[in-house]
Amino acid sequence: MIELDALRGIAVLLVVFYHYCYRYAELYNTEVSVGVARYGHLGVELFFLISGFVIFYSLLHAKSLQQFWVGRIARIMPAYWLSVVLIYAVISMVGLEGRTVGLGDFIANLSLLQEYLGFKHVDGVYWSLTIEITFYFWVSLFMIRYRQYAQYLFLVYPVILLAVQMCDLDMSRKIEKLFLVEYGSLFVAGICYSNLHQKNMSKSSLFVLLICVLVNTFQYVGIELMTVLFFHFLMLIVSLGKGSFLSLKPLTYIGGLSYSIYLIHQNMGYILLDNLSVIGFPHWLLTTVVFSVVVLVAHFMVKYVEKPSRKLIIQKFGKQYAS
Repeated sequence: MIELDALRGIAVLLVVFYHYCYRYAELYNTEVSVGVARYGHLGVELFFLISGFVIFYSLLHAKSLQQFWVGRIARIMPAYWLSVVLIYAVISMVGLEGRTVGLGDFIANLSLLQEYLGFKHVDGVYWSLTIEITFYFWVSLFMIRYRQYAQYLFLVYPVILLAVQMCDLDMSRKIEKLFLVEYGSLFVAGICYSNLHQKNMSKSSLFVLLICVLVNTFQYVGIELMTVLFFHFLMLIVSLGKGSFLSLKPLTYIGGLSYSIYLIHQNMGYILLDNLSVIGFPHWLLTTVVFSVVVLVAHFMVKYVEKPSRKLIIQKFGKQYAS
């Protein structure tokens, strides 16, 4: 769906805006912070909503657990591996304060399980990929292997999340990540929007969606809450087939590159901002130049890594697990 690419474009632009115009200043004590940019990190929440929508649709058409995972690996791992190698190599050569990691961290990052294994991320943005693969694990397990229990979990899980928020229960970060306590409501809401788009919105799905939105009202306040609710509104519009107004070519183009942009924009962007700041350009111009470089690199990543490797992996392994 081209509208989903537009939403991905919005999400990644928000995250880039956050890192370049707020987080960079916060980390390196520069005076270029843009106050409103602090809310750009919420672009990740929009990514999670989209992921729930897309992954559920993929699972409905997957013929086996193996086929689903081959598709996911083909989609996320080649570009991810390239970004890990590229960023680790660049930081090792030129340095970046507070962002250097050891060889053990680098090797662990290749598994995409580094956070569960107790290693540092080569790039901080990889934290959300930990959340993503955890969601893939649980939803694929119940949708394919234990489908007879999926409907019950679908109803009960958001209620448990709501109870956790209302009771303000304290738990370890690993437990929170493993059971998606903080972001599970967004993925489940995405599944509900997928049902709506496929004209399969039952009363139970509507109930679950309302519970997920209610969970979000406990998690966010003020502008953050308004932003997340606006994301729900956008997902609703797209799910109803009314989102064609979003399909602007620049936005859908960025959306098509969003995964690669997301993978490389932070640390690579910080290095470029740091080294180019001596030129004396205004920060808005410097940010535009850096983002343009990141988009160019992402374009070539998609063209020469993401798409060819995905096609190759699916051709080689996808049919093998199709039955």
